[in-house]
Amino acid sequence: YTCDLCGYKFKTMSNLKYHARIHTVERPYKCETCEATFKIISHLRNHVIIHTGEKPYTCDLCGYKFKTMSNLKYHARIHTVERPYKCETCEATFKIISHLRNHVIIHTGEKP
Repeated sequence: YTCDLCGYKFKTMSNLKYHARIHTVERPYKCETCEATFKIISHLRNHVIIHTGEKPYTCDLCGYKFKTMSNLKYHARIHTVERPYKCETCEATFKIISHLRNHVIIHTGEKP
C-alpha cells in the first residue's frame, strides 16, 4: 500500500490510513492542560508528560529516567560499543551525532 501524496510504502492498509493523518490539517487530539493539538494520539500522549513531570522510562543499566522511549533509546548508546556516526575526513567515530558535529569543526575551522 503506497501513499499517493509522498510515496511511502506500507504493509497494511491500516498503517497507510494512520500515516495519511500527517498530510491533513486536521488536529483532532487536544491537550486538556495547554490546548496544544496533535494529528496523532501518540504525539499527544508524549506531550502530556511535560505537564506531569513523569519519567516512566528507566535505563536498566544505570537507572536514569526519561520522559520518552525515544530518549531512552538514544541514551542507551552510551552503554554500547556502537558508534554509528563517522567523520568523513578522518574516520573518527561517535556514539552521538552532536559529538560528530562538534568534532568536524577541527577540520573546517568553523566556530559553533
